[in-house]
Amino acid sequence: MVNGANASKKDLEVLIDKLDRLIEDYGIEEVAADYLLGQTWIDDCEEVVTQCQPTLVKNDWKTIKGADAIHAVVADRARTQQLATLDNGFKSLRGSVSPFVLWDVY
Repeated sequence: MVNGANASKKDLEVLIDKLDRLIEDYGIEEVAADYLLGQTWIDDCEEVVTQCQPTLVKNDWKTIKGADAIHAVVADRARTQQLATLDNGFKSLRGSVSPFVLWDVY
């Protein structure tokens, strides 16, 4: 809705154009879900978990588990260099994606 009425085709085109420019300005890349979650993604998640070595963080051992591994694999397949997180478990992440633990920076 635009101004309380259904959006016209022109309104939608303007909004889509603004969104496209925003995505381009922020450097966001669109990647197909079929590519990100292909046949081997479960094996890749298992590999992420088994490659990680537990890391000691404030007297507590942290490591990557199931959901964390999914995030890491999706980030890798999207060809990201760093994965921003508040989860100290990602400090044990190994491979092409580096953890960017926000607690350590801010």
